[in-house]
Amino acid sequence: MQISEGRRLDEGKLGPKINLPPIHEKDGIIFFDEKHSKCRQGSFCPRESLVCQDENGRPCLPEDGGKFPDKKLETVPKFGNEARALAGVGVHTVHGQIEGFKTDVYNYTERKVVGAKTFEAEMQKEIARAKKEWTQKGNGNGYEGEYGPTYRTQVKAAVDKKHRNCNELIDFIWEQSKAAFKGTNRENTFTICHDHLITMWTKEGIEHMKSIGMWKHIFRIQGESRREIAGRYYDKVVGNSPDLNRGTDAHGFADWQGSIEFHSALTMHLPIGDPRRFSMGTPNEVFSTMERTWLMEPTNKRIIYDIEKLSNVLEQIIDAKGKAVHGLAPRPGNRYIRFDGKGENKHKTARRDRKDTLTGREVHPDASLIYEQLIAATKKDKGHFEQLLEDMEQDDVEVMEIEAEKQAEQVEEQEAAEEEE
Repeated sequence: MQISEGRRLDEGKLGPKINLPPIHEKDGIIFFDEKHSKCRQGSFCPRESLVCQDENGRPCLPEDGGKFPDKKLETVPKFGNEARALAGVGVHTVHGQIEGFKTDVYNYTERKVVGAKTFEAEMQKEIARAKKEWTQKGNGNGYEGEYGPTYRTQVKAAVDKKHRNCNELIDFIWEQSKAAFKGTNRENTFTICHDHLITMWTKEGIEHMKSIGMWKHIFRIQGESRREIAGRYYDKVVGNSPDLNRGTDAHGFADWQGSIEFHSALTMHLPIGDPRRFSMGTPNEVFSTMERTWLMEPTNKRIIYDIEKLSNVLEQIIDAKGKAVHGLAPRPGNRYIRFDGKGENKHKTARRDRKDTLTGREVHPDASLIYEQLIAATKKDKGHFEQLLEDMEQDDVEVMEIEAEKQAEQVEEQEAAEEEE
């Protein structure tokens, strides 16, 4: 595998210079990956965080009459629903300074990602189904007879409820990448990294990347090395190793998961349906929690820290002649297991030892008052604590007023609809 320009793995010699994306320039690289989070009823993490509360549900110390709630039971069905997201991180230079950044979060919750060919096959199935069923209702032309020339838009909407065309994920990656580097010194020379997502690296997926101009920016095996690799990896990337997914698998998504659990614990006392609550009950609630906590973590400093280790990771992989190097990144699930099957890998995550990355958890504005209230109670700052209680009560009133307005609007709309009928 050739992962640095012109360097071969077998003899350590320098090969002919080729036109590769500048992967050695860490201010022009962006990493994307997918993250799935399952719905959970009750407790939501291996370690449950309980907040001591008074009779009104406010954080309160035990010596002031507060009590800890009972430990919640956790229900995670074997084949439960989950939220599904795609996100990216990277570094670019702004006004002479290297900055970490995050992309938006792409939502494909409750959809299965399939290739363009498979998605088209599902659309044809839907067209055939509708034509057969609607014929019995007097519409023999199905979607086309119902919606006219734009019928495929309606078919796509129906299929999209359970499937998602991988080309849409590719388009998201491309648009987010271009926006991230627009106006920088890497606007035309940035590199996009993504692991070997099967549907992305199909023939039609690669053709789509080429058609939109994305292919030349994709990090993959190139040069002489690609002639020496098995056919399935020719001009692609090898496997799904987290080692090269800097800032995502290694290790930004771990920070993201920690933020999800932290905010879920912090707001668990809020009533169900409260917009400030970070819930994990339904797929849409889980995605809302994921989307909001993504704003908090990973932080820009941690993104820079993780991506700066890319050169070291590449050198270790080169020294190992392209083999997997355990300990460079967390390997969840089966990736925690040693290759020989004898137990788990000793090293699962990399420690961060820089002072500027050893900071407290970033708190989302929806939970900031609750967090400050909890800290004030811990420090026994009664004056600040009482002021925060007043702020929380005012916040509750505002939320209730907003909900009341929404309900009134719904009633008015329903009454108007009834009058029209």
